[in-house]
Amino acid sequence: MCPTERREEKFNSVPTIIKESKEQTSRWSKAQLHPQQVELAMNVGDIQYLDFTYLFISSGTSLTHDLPENVDLKIFSSCGGDNLLTEISRCSGIFNGVTVKFYARFHLKSCPEKSSDWEKSYKLTLSQGDVLDIDLKMFCSCSCDKFSTDGICRNDKKTFLDINPCAEKNSCSECLQDSACNWCSDSKFSYFDGSPLPRCNNDNFFTSDLCNGNGKVDPPRALTGSEDCSTCNHTCSGGICEEHKQDLLDLNMCVSQLTCGDCMKEDGCAWCPQTDGAPRCNLVSKWIVGNEKRNDPNKHECQEDLYVDRSTISTDKIEFLQNSDYIYEDSPMPDMTDNTVEITMKEGQSYNLELLLKINLDHRNFEEHQKFDEVKLMMKSRDEKSLSYVKLKYDYVCKGRKCTNDDIVKNLDELSFSASIELTECPDRG
Repeated sequence: MCPTERREEKFNSVPTIIKESKEQTSRWSKAQLHPQQVELAMNVGDIQYLDFTYLFISSGTSLTHDLPENVDLKIFSSCGGDNLLTEISRCSGIFNGVTVKFYARFHLKSCPEKSSDWEKSYKLTLSQGDVLDIDLKMFCSCSCDKFSTDGICRNDKKTFLDINPCAEKNSCSECLQDSACNWCSDSKFSYFDGSPLPRCNNDNFFTSDLCNGNGKVDPPRALTGSEDCSTCNHTCSGGICEEHKQDLLDLNMCVSQLTCGDCMKEDGCAWCPQTDGAPRCNLVSKWIVGNEKRNDPNKHECQEDLYVDRSTISTDKIEFLQNSDYIYEDSPMPDMTDNTVEITMKEGQSYNLELLLKINLDHRNFEEHQKFDEVKLMMKSRDEKSLSYVKLKYDYVCKGRKCTNDDIVKNLDELSFSASIELTECPDRG
């Protein structure tokens, strides 16, 4: 029997809404496309369905996409009529103000040849100008296929280093003395789950494709004994030129961060402006703090103040205050200062929130058979541009469990949202 922690689990998910609608430039404008951004996690052979709606202003629209050939996409709709669903690429003759429902069918037929395409974003474009962003993840490699694991990924029991012997090398110069190897100096080089990879890889091994093109150092011939990675044509300058394998085993991405700002984006990292020769960015656990003993060879002393993560978020379940008025999508933001939670976030980190909506039928005129997923969470801001930097994902919780199609709002005392919020990038201004 295979232990649970050793099992390779495929993706088991349905489309996840990342962004419900685009930001509105005024209170009178109306979002036409719902949702605006989704995430698909698919195994080869999977078929997933995505429902989306479009509010027509002009009478017709065409639908196109830039998905690769290994993904088959079919779109079905009745185009607002009473006819049966048919496969379409255009709807026309639609009255102004009519919302039409579409059903997209995605079929992943195979994995792309280049591993850099296994996680990529694509677009479903409507000719009136709206775009549905599709973040597509394909299950094309097992998590055991990494240097930092001892799992068996092949029936012949060959290890990661048996298949990718270049990964044993520790520096750019050592790596490029073998014509079969290339070096990645990019600080963002990692596996799909964010764990670090060896920077020296065989040219024909899939991890080579995961290196950003500008960071890949791969000369047409092997370096001679008198050459190294400081030459103008094949340099790692400005990036990472060497590595310590223990950092890979520790899953330490901190040592790859070249600036304080990038260091603060990584989970568990701290930045030291002045070190004893150690990397300025390292795991918090690698720094000597306070009165700790200074004879630990695996720890380093920071000779100035250490910069650490100062993000904060409430761990309590946050209840929405009841509001006696309807708040429409294009309504101005209400002033509800008591219904506020303070959040300090850092870029690239997801923060979990538990939100609770008490079902108060005196104040909310829910329809008789309205389902739970017709209640939407939506972000609004007086500074609409700021919303483009924040990503919201959430799941519904009914009576302490994941909601099902049988859950009707009027049968619930409360509806909970298990939400995740992420600052995707920092705004230009502070």
